[in-house]
Amino acid sequence: MVESGNVLRDKSYSIAIKAVKLCGEIQKNRKEFNLTNQLIRSGTSIGANTREAIHSQSKRDFIAKLYIVLKETEESKYWLELLVDTGYTTKEEVKCMYKELIEIAKIITSSIVTTKSNIAKNV
Repeated sequence: MVESGNVLRDKSYSIAIKAVKLCGEIQKNRKEFNLTNQLIRSGTSIGANTREAIHSQSKRDFIAKLYIVLKETEESKYWLELLVDTGYTTKEEVKCMYKELIEIAKIITSSIVTTKSNIAKNV
């Protein structure tokens, strides 16, 4: 991966890679496909929607895309928790990824608040 200099873009791409690798290992070693396919979808959607947000047409479009990223981040956390609680992986194996999802959610929330504030100032 080439560092883009955009923290959110870099972290969201990193999450996608981690989701694909983790799920590939679980699918190969433990033959679980339903939960892992869900995590792959939500985990890769974070990066895709982040890129859409970066290239949005307006501030309101930017906010809408960020809300999608926030929802996908929460969904990814859910699938990780479920994979741990059903014994397909361990807390230790997903600790770094889970922490990164929390960081992404904080960045998104801050970006939404800031952008909304900027819109309100320009009204």
